[in-house]
Amino acid sequence: MARTLDALFREPAFGPLAEADRLLAAGEVVQALQAVSRERLIAGLRQGIQSLARAAGVAALALYQRLPMAEVEADVERLESSQADALAQWRAHATAAAEPAPALGGPPRALSEARPDERLLLLADVLAEQEQLGRALRHLAGALEEWHQDVAGCQLLLLDPGDLRRRYRRRLHVRALAVVLATMLAGGALVWLTERQRARARIDATLSQGGCAAQSIASRDLAYASETQRSAVATERHACQEQREAARRAAEQRRQAELERQAEQRLERLRLARCARLGEHFRQAALDPTDDETAGRHAALLRRLADGRVEAADVAAEPGELPCAPTPTGPLLGLAYAQAVVGSPGAWLTQSVPSAGVRRLLVEHRSSLAPAALAELGRRIEYKATRAVRTGARHDVERYSALCELKTALGLDHLATCTVVLSLAKKP
Repeated sequence: MARTLDALFREPAFGPLAEADRLLAAGEVVQALQAVSRERLIAGLRQGIQSLARAAGVAALALYQRLPMAEVEADVERLESSQADALAQWRAHATAAAEPAPALGGPPRALSEARPDERLLLLADVLAEQEQLGRALRHLAGALEEWHQDVAGCQLLLLDPGDLRRRYRRRLHVRALAVVLATMLAGGALVWLTERQRARARIDATLSQGGCAAQSIASRDLAYASETQRSAVATERHACQEQREAARRAAEQRRQAELERQAEQRLERLRLARCARLGEHFRQAALDPTDDETAGRHAALLRRLADGRVEAADVAAEPGELPCAPTPTGPLLGLAYAQAVVGSPGAWLTQSVPSAGVRRLLVEHRSSLAPAALAELGRRIEYKATRAVRTGARHDVERYSALCELKTALGLDHLATCTVVLSLAKKP
């Protein structure tokens, strides 16, 4: 057993040396020198280590860590240089020589005893007159001797501790036990085959039912299933799981939708209540902080509207959507806005022109505005427009023509002043 474990390492690790030894004995010098290239030597050593690792059931990396790989790499690098030099020298010699390389002969050697370095030294002696070639062959012989020692040293480091041999013996025992168990199980093979046939029949019957019936197949029966049956069961179970998951997602979506609907209804009821409260307090001119929160950015404006007044900035700025617009409070606030603008022209007429949003409010609530207030606004616009007629300045014409257009939009008749201003506005 131990010799077998040794052979697992020795055959690949010493293989390139043995091959070179055989080729040198046959006079195949070029092939022999190629057999001891760096790549083949390292590959042989690596294969030997991996063979031991597989046989002993250990990681190859653990075996590499036992070895002085830095020294091995250094030796093989020196050998690579010597091998390349010797091969080049020999090819040059073979090209110039008229005779083939001499066959060194000798009996075949055992794997671990193959010594191509000795044959290279012998070849160098035969070709003593070729000094440069002889020197290259002797250098390579020395490098090969070092490599032989490296490989032999690796074998000792790997196998002498004995742990790999013990692991190998245990693996052999396990294999022997497996054979015994296989023999014991052979007697129950017929019973197993019968049970397998019955289990597969039950699986086919269950699969024929469709739907989620595959979920009920027992694990014990599934252990006897064929690959086709396993695939069919997996497909059916996956389809069933997807159906259940789709139903669960749909139910969850309905639940979430209902929760959102209820939340929106609560918010809408709260909004309507707060808007109704705002409208009531607005009528009473008694707005409080809660109403300010409902009004948002319009809070200060609503307080002024509740007092029936506006400022110039309220008229010139775009009001945007007033609070609670879609509720009954919205039109109430819009009408109050329009009434305050019409009712207090002195606050803004000399400073600003109503924005587009304010004009829309005025037109929208035209029918609800007091005729007297509208008439007074028209009279003041005509009066103020005389400035444009008097100065003729472009900015005055533009400003008061916009106010005169507001009169038109509100259905108020133009007097002479607005007629002139509108005419001036049309001139380039």
